[in-house]
Amino acid sequence: MKYILGYRKTMRSKVRALLDEHATGTVVTLTSRRAARRYASTVSTERRRS
Repeated sequence: MKYILGYRKTMRSKVRALLDEHATGTVVTLTSRRAARRYASTVSTERRRS
């Protein structure tokens, strides 16, 4: 239970460091459902234009 509750605090920086090191494309961080919806609608709109 302690691991689950402390995940964000302890693992977030490690995960970000790994993404910075190994990611080959753009990394998008979505912090809420609203942000996810907005991003998804933006991506789908861009695909329709192409």
